[in-house]
Amino acid sequence: AVGKFSREQVLRMISETNGLFAVTQRDGFGFTAYGPKGVAYGRYLNPESYCGFGVKIPPFINAIQIEAGEIPQVVTALVIHGRTSTNKVVIENCHPFHSKGIHLAHNGVLRWVGDGPGPKAKNGCDTEEFFQWWLHRKTISKWAATNKHWSGYGVFGVIDSGAKRLTVAKCGSGNLYWSCDDKDNHLFSTSGHDVAHVARAAGISLVTKSVSVMPKTVTEFAIGGPRGVLLSNERWCGFADSVRDSAWD
Repeated sequence: AVGKFSREQVLRMISETNGLFAVTQRDGFGFTAYGPKGVAYGRYLNPESYCGFGVKIPPFINAIQIEAGEIPQVVTALVIHGRTSTNKVVIENCHPFHSKGIHLAHNGVLRWVGDGPGPKAKNGCDTEEFFQWWLHRKTISKWAATNKHWSGYGVFGVIDSGAKRLTVAKCGSGNLYWSCDDKDNHLFSTSGHDVAHVARAAGISLVTKSVSVMPKTVTEFAIGGPRGVLLSNERWCGFADSVRDSAWD
């Protein structure tokens, strides 16, 4: 989500999304909430045990989690991710991955096809491999380079705190839906059904139905001001030959 949201709205959006993910995406749950005056994130191995950000969990609850920061009073970008694992189920593999001010979440499957050995992940997660490549690739044309280095599919949400940008990307295959309200708040989800539920929980009145985002697009928003603002929407080459995995369908 990108726009202008209060802390209370964001907490309700996270809670509602967790309620949906705890049923369908049981291998991990996480979020990053960014505002001009701060950033907070949480990663949770067991979605059903999430009781709210910053809530102290008693030892008799199975709650493996990592939290940091304080959710800002005004949030301009929010990325929430639920995980169905195609590799190891550990807290370290819960999205969003974060380092050096970059927070990246991905739904789908990726495989290195570039020259030489590919980037390594501590626990075998393909998204972490992509994240390590993303962090260490200095050129600004990272999306253009994916076709020569990666095979796969999926959708991405990337918050760059340094550049004050939110990027939403969709390759050729992968579900991604969009809707908005009359205040220019934009919501994206891999499920059109979920967009409506999360918006309703946060008191956001959508003025559009959920519609599918075009394949092979990269959309960027500026998030450092008083609200998130659309900067660009561009086509890109996507990935090399698609890799499908039935676990994601």
